[in-house]
Amino acid sequence: MHHMASIGRCIHSSRRRGPLRVGLDLSTLGAEPPDIADFVSVLRRRPEIEPAFLVFGEQHDDLTEPWRQRLDCAIVHVVDYHSFGELEKIADASQVWVTTYTAGEQTFGGWCPFFGVYANLDALQSAESDLTEEDRYRAAALAAVALKLGLDVVVTEAPTAGRPEVADNDIAAMITPPDLLPIFGHYLRMTGNLSLRYNRTGVIVYDDLRAGSVSGVYHIGIESHIPHLRHLMVAALMGRHTDVVSDLGSISARAQRALRALDELLAALSTHNGPHTPTADTTERVSEAFDRELLYLTAVFDTFGRLFRRLHDGRGPKRNEPKSLHSLPLITSHIVEKYAAGEIVDRIVEYRTYAYITSTLRNYIHEAVLPTGPVPSRGYGSATTIAVNLDLLDDVKLTQQQVAKLGVWKASTTVLSAEPTTVGDLATFAVTLMTTALAYVDTVIELILFHHPTDPTADAHPLLGCAPKDLHIPEPRPDELLIRSYFGW
Repeated sequence: MHHMASIGRCIHSSRRRGPLRVGLDLSTLGAEPPDIADFVSVLRRRPEIEPAFLVFGEQHDDLTEPWRQRLDCAIVHVVDYHSFGELEKIADASQVWVTTYTAGEQTFGGWCPFFGVYANLDALQSAESDLTEEDRYRAAALAAVALKLGLDVVVTEAPTAGRPEVADNDIAAMITPPDLLPIFGHYLRMTGNLSLRYNRTGVIVYDDLRAGSVSGVYHIGIESHIPHLRHLMVAALMGRHTDVVSDLGSISARAQRALRALDELLAALSTHNGPHTPTADTTERVSEAFDRELLYLTAVFDTFGRLFRRLHDGRGPKRNEPKSLHSLPLITSHIVEKYAAGEIVDRIVEYRTYAYITSTLRNYIHEAVLPTGPVPSRGYGSATTIAVNLDLLDDVKLTQQQVAKLGVWKASTTVLSAEPTTVGDLATFAVTLMTTALAYVDTVIELILFHHPTDPTADAHPLLGCAPKDLHIPEPRPDELLIRSYFGW
C-alpha cells in the first residue's frame, strides 16, 4: 500500500530548530556501528543530532560500551521487553516499561501502552509475509516507546523496519541504517544548514565540508539524479547551441524547485506524528507543497517536450501538435517509431505514465482545489495519513507494480467522500512522481546523446547521437557523492 512517509514522519525537529533525536536499537544493530560511509560521523554531529541508545532487556553494558567509544552519547533507554506474552495488560492494551539512564543515573521511567491486536490484524492482512507475530509485537512495543520518548526516528535492523504491512510504522519512523543519511540531509536542507560534513577530535576540526548555498545543494542533487543533463549541456556549449543550453538550464531550475517543494511537503508531514488526525494547517501546507511540485514537474515535461521536437523536426511544435513529454502521441511518433533502442524505449514508455499522472493532476488544479486530506491508513486502528483522491484519474490504467509504487489503495473516509475512494498516500505518491520524473528526463537525454533516429529528417539536430558509445564519464566529486547520499532516493 505505502509508505515513503518515514522521512516526512520524523523530521519535526526542522520546524522547532532543535536537534534530530535518533534512537539506536542496539539489540538489533549489535555491538558495533554498521560499516556505512558517514554513518558514525552523522551521529557525532552536535548540536544537530541527539542520539540515544535503545536496549531491550536489563543487561546493556556489553552493547553500549563499544558504541560509546565511537559516539559521545550518555543516554540509554532500557526497554523491559522479552516477549509479548510476558507484558503487563490493562484491558485490551499491553504496556512495556522503559527506563532512561543519563550518564549512568536513572532520569525517567514510564509505561508505554500499545494494542497487540493490531499486529494480529496486520498478520491477517498479509498472510504470505515473512514476518513472525513476535516480530510484529516487538515493532509495536518499539513504536510505543519511540512515541513516549519523543524520538524523531529509530534506526534498527529489525525485519519490520520500513515495511508498509506493519501498522506501527504509521506512527513512528523505523528505518534501516542506510536511511539515516537521507533523513539527516533533509534535516540540513530544511534548517538551512550548509555544513555537509563536520568531524572533530576534541577541539580540533579535521573535516569541514560546506556547501555554498542551499540552492547549490539542490543543484547538485538534481545533477546527481539526471547525470546526463550535464553531458548534454557540455555538448550544446561546445556546439554553440545557445537555445538548447537555455532550455536545459530552465529544465534544471524547475526540477530544483520541484525538489524543494517535495522537501517542504515532507517537512510539513512531519508535524503529523503518531496516531492523531493531522490538523487543517498541516493538511494545507502539505497540499500546497504538492501543488507546487506538480506545477514545476509539468513545466519540466513541457519545456523538454518542446526542445525534443526542435531537435528532431528543426522547429518547435505547431499549435495543435503534441509538445510535452507526458504526451503519448509525441512519445509514439518521435521515439517508439523512430528509435531502435529497445530497453531504453521501454523505460521511456513506462516513465511517461507517471508524467501523464503528474500533468493530469496539475491540470485539475486550474479547475478546482486538488482533493487531499486525512484518511485512515488502513481499515483498523486510528492511524491516519494524508492522501490525494485519485478518482479523477479514471482514464489511467495502472499496473499492480505502479499501484504499489504510488502507494494507492481503497480508503474509507468521511473527509474526501462518504464512499470508499481510491487514494494515494501523499508522501509515497509525491516521492514516486519526483523520482520517476528525474529518471524520465535522464533516460530521454541518454537517448538523445547515444542513439540516432532510424529515419532522421533533413532538419535533425547535430546533437542527436553526438556522444560516442564509450564516452568516459568522470567520477563525481566528494561533495557530490555526499549530497547524493543526503538525498537518498
